[in-house]
Amino acid sequence: MGQHSANPKLHKVGVKIAQTFPNADRVAIYARALNTHPMQEIWCKGTPGEFIGLDGERVVGTCQKKGRTVLVADAEKDPLLRGVEKRSFASSLCVPVLDDSRSMIGLLYLTSDKQKEFSVQGRFAAEGLAREVSELLREGTEIEGDTEASPIGLLSSPSVLISLASVIVVMLLLVFVASRGGGKKIDVLTSDSAGAREAGRQFARYLRMGEFAPAWELLDPDLQKVWTMASFRNQMEVWTSQEKNQRILLEKKLSGLKFREGTAHAIFYPTGLEGDTDVWEWELKKVDDNWRLIRMDGGPVKSPKL
Repeated sequence: MGQHSANPKLHKVGVKIAQTFPNADRVAIYARALNTHPMQEIWCKGTPGEFIGLDGERVVGTCQKKGRTVLVADAEKDPLLRGVEKRSFASSLCVPVLDDSRSMIGLLYLTSDKQKEFSVQGRFAAEGLAREVSELLREGTEIEGDTEASPIGLLSSPSVLISLASVIVVMLLLVFVASRGGGKKIDVLTSDSAGAREAGRQFARYLRMGEFAPAWELLDPDLQKVWTMASFRNQMEVWTSQEKNQRILLEKKLSGLKFREGTAHAIFYPTGLEGDTDVWEWELKKVDDNWRLIRMDGGPVKSPKL
C-alpha cells in the first residue's frame, strides 16, 4: 500500500508510479528541501523509512553523485555492487528528479526481488514520471504535511526572501568589517574548517558507495607510497563484506573537527549499533590547497605509519 501524503497531488503521482511498476516491491519518492539538506522520503509503497542497505545506499549515492538514472538489472552481477555481501533487492531503478537548472531536488527509488524487473523502456517511463514529481516539488509540495510549511514553500514567500536577503547583507558587512579590522585569521580558519570537513565527508561517502579508487586518491601522496591502491582496496572490501560493518558505515557520521598543529582531526563517535564502540579519528592536512588524509585510526582499517 502506498503511504498517503498530505498532498493529494503527490499521492496521486506516487500511485501512478506504483501502477506503472506493479511488480516493484518498493517504490519511494524522495525530496530535498534545500541543497544543504539530505533527501527525505515523502511517499512510498512499502514500509515507510525502510532501511535500504548498503546496496541501496550505493545505488542512491551514485544517482545523486552523477545526476543520472541508475539501472541495476541483476544485483548479483552488477559491478556497482561488488563487495556487498547482503542483498536487499535483485534489481533496482533510481531516477533523479531535476529542476529547471538541472539541479537534483529529489529522486525515485524502486526495487524488486526479481532480476531484470526494470528495463530500458521502464527507465524512460520512470524518467517521465520524475518530471511530474519535479513539477510538484517546484510548486512547493509540502514534505512534512499540512501542519508545517515546507522549506520549499517558505522560500517562495516574498517576505521570507526579503528577510533572508537582509540577513545575507548583514553577514557580508560583518565579514567586510572583520577583514578590515584584522579578522583574516578568522576567515582562514572558517575556510579551512569547511574544506577539511568536506574532505572527511567525501572520503566517508566514497567508502559507503564502494568507490575505493577515488577514496584512495584523497590520501596524502606520502601515505599512498606506503599504502598502495591494491592494498587499500583489498582491506576495504574485506571490512565492508561483513553486514554489521556495512550498517556501521552507513550510520557513522562526522561529528566534529579538531585542529592541532596544522592538521585537522575528523571525529566519528559510536552510533550505538552492535559492534560499534570505538571513536574513529581520521587525520588530514592541507597539501597544495587540498585536504588529504594522512592517518586513519579506527573505522574500516588502521592506516600504515608514515
